[in-house]
Amino acid sequence: MKILAWNCRGLGNTATVRQLAHLVRHHQPDLLVLSEIRLPPEKFNRVCSKLHFIDSHYVPSVGLSGGLGMCWMKGVSCNIQVSSRYSIIGEISSDPPGIPWILVGTYGPPNSVDKELFWFKMGDYALKTTHLILFLGDMNGTLKDSECFHYHGSVSRYSFDFRRMVDRAGLIDLGFLGLAFTWVKGSTNPSVGVAMKRARLDRGLASSEWRILFPQAIINHLAASKSDHRPLLLDTMGGANCKGRQFKYENMWARDPQSFWVVKEAWKHRRHPNPMINFHKKGKATSRKLLSWNKTQFKHLSQQVHKAKSQLEEAEKNITNVADLKNAKQQLSEALLREEIHWRQKSRVQWLKEGDMCSKFFMASTVIRRRRNYIQCIKENSDGDWIRDQDKIARCFLNRFKETFTKDHPSPVQLSPALFQKV
Repeated sequence: MKILAWNCRGLGNTATVRQLAHLVRHHQPDLLVLSEIRLPPEKFNRVCSKLHFIDSHYVPSVGLSGGLGMCWMKGVSCNIQVSSRYSIIGEISSDPPGIPWILVGTYGPPNSVDKELFWFKMGDYALKTTHLILFLGDMNGTLKDSECFHYHGSVSRYSFDFRRMVDRAGLIDLGFLGLAFTWVKGSTNPSVGVAMKRARLDRGLASSEWRILFPQAIINHLAASKSDHRPLLLDTMGGANCKGRQFKYENMWARDPQSFWVVKEAWKHRRHPNPMINFHKKGKATSRKLLSWNKTQFKHLSQQVHKAKSQLEEAEKNITNVADLKNAKQQLSEALLREEIHWRQKSRVQWLKEGDMCSKFFMASTVIRRRRNYIQCIKENSDGDWIRDQDKIARCFLNRFKETFTKDHPSPVQLSPALFQKV
C-alpha cells in the first residue's frame, strides 16, 4: 500500500494542483493525506475526482488557514472514525485483509496554545486503542534538536509536547530516504543574512505492532516546488530484502541436547590434508548440518508455540494424568523461552536479561535494525543518478573494490620518527 502525505500550502493555485497530479500519476498512491488545503469542500471534492479518487473526507479550513483532507482509491477500505482541524482518524481494513489498523492523518497545531491539548489527546488515543496505529503528516515539531538548522529560539520548547507524546505512547520513527529536511524557509533575520531555516517537520510514527506487521515499510522524501514542505511517500512494501544471509549460530539451539551431536557428527571427519583448509571445510559442513537440523527439529518458532498451546489446552480439558498436564506446561514454557532467545539475539539488545519476556520489543528492535542496515539506493559518484536496483548496487560495489585493489599504488610514505613522542 502506498500513502502520499503533503502539506501543500493551498490547492487554490493551478500550478500546485498540476504538481499534485504529477505526484499521483508518477507514484500511484492508494491513499492521499493533504494538509493546509485552503479550499471550500466542493472544490476539494472536484480536485479528488480529477485525480480519480473515489471517496474522501474533508475538514474545511477556518478563514485562510487549515483544511485537512484524506481521499482514497478504489479497493481501499477506509472507515473514518473521527476528525478535527488537526487530525483525521481512519480505520484501514483492506491491506492486509482481516487485520485492521488505524491511520491518523496529522497536521500538528502550529501555535503553542493548541499544542499541549492536541498531543495529549493523541497520546491518550494511541495508548488506549487496541488497533495498530500509524501517524503520518506534518507534525509541526521535531524529535531531536539536530533536526533543525538556523533556528533562533528554543527548539526543545517548541516541540516539547510532541516529543512527550511520542515517548509516552512508545511510537517508532519510520525513518526516511532522501534529503534530511522536509521544510525549508528563507530567514527574515537581517543578522543571519540569506541563511535558510530547515527542519524535519513531516514524518511517520507507528506503534511497535504496526512496525512488526509492515517490516518493509519505508518513507521517501519527494521533491516539490510549490510548497515549502516536501511530500512524504509511504510504501509498506518498498524496502529491499536481503537476498542471501550469512550463517549465524542461534543461541536457542543450545536448549536442545541434540545440537551437541549434530556438531560432533559434522566435525569428526577430516576433509582436507591442509589444516587451515580442513578447518574451513569443517566449519562449512557444521553450518550446513545445523541449518538442516534446524529446519527439521525447530521448524518455525511460532508454530512450536501454537502447537504447545494446543497441547496444553487438550491436557487441561482431559485432566486424567497430572504428568501429561505438567509436561504440556513445560513444553509451552520451553517454546516461549526459545522464541524469546531467538528474537533477543536478532535484536542485539544486550541490556535486557533473558526471562524478561519482551519478545514484542525484540521483534520491533530487529525490524528497525534490519531496515536501517539495508542499502536502499546509492550513487556511483556525486553527480550520478540514484541506483535502486539491488543487482546494480551489488555490481557497483564489486566494480569499485576491483578498481581500488587493482590500481598501482605508490609505496607507502615513510613516517619521520619525530612525529612520535617518547613515553
